[in-house]
Amino acid sequence: MTGVGYNPGMVERLELEDPFVQQVAKKIEKLGVEGVLLDLDDHFLKTTEFMHRHLGIFVERMAEQTGQDYLSLWEMMKRHSDAAWGLYHVSPVRWQYVVEQMSWELEQPESLFQEAHRELLGMYDQSPEMIPGGLTVLRLMKETLGLKVIWVTNANVNWTIAKFDQHNLWRYTDNLVIADENGHKGVRDWWAGVTLSGLPPEMLLGGGDSIEGDFIPLKQIGVRGIIGVPPQFEQAGNGHRPDGVTMIPSIGYWGEGVLSLC
Repeated sequence: MTGVGYNPGMVERLELEDPFVQQVAKKIEKLGVEGVLLDLDDHFLKTTEFMHRHLGIFVERMAEQTGQDYLSLWEMMKRHSDAAWGLYHVSPVRWQYVVEQMSWELEQPESLFQEAHRELLGMYDQSPEMIPGGLTVLRLMKETLGLKVIWVTNANVNWTIAKFDQHNLWRYTDNLVIADENGHKGVRDWWAGVTLSGLPPEMLLGGGDSIEGDFIPLKQIGVRGIIGVPPQFEQAGNGHRPDGVTMIPSIGYWGEGVLSLC
């Protein structure tokens, strides 16, 4: 695989005269596809990497304030974070739970960690970086191939808007579905994307990284094909990946994924 996003001549490759783009365009036409349903985090954005970086700073602050070992605090944070994810999923409220549980376990007042908590919440005013090739693939989808682009994401609403604003993703967007941050993204959310597309599922391709949040519901609603990337977030890998999901190394290889669809 070469990957659209990794080719030095990727700008030229977006032109319909380019042989690779011609192959992708012909395959899209053969499949009868007119739109895509896309996950955002860890599919187009380095969200898990971004959050780990900020959580590392959070734990460093706690280590400075308590004198505890960084690694032991990281393991403690991870344990409570996993529990909080089960309760609050992707809501920022989960970090208040983590602070409460860690302060109790460390026998320290919560007020000691207020500054670290405040700094951590500051990450929701920023956006993770785009995964290499992401913007190029969006240009290929929207501008070159003329596909409808529907995002179906599961995150805090304000943070989602910040991500779209920072990377000007609105330019490549026909519609956006934001699943409840306190719950799991599922069939209902992907069906909302289908409805907003104005197309039947068999005229749509789906993509994401989560087995339970993306691949299984996309399979259930009957999209024409699913092109997935390896999960970066631990919980995204839970479950059994359904048959028929075409896996690519990263979103930059989306064109090669299309060509491998049956």
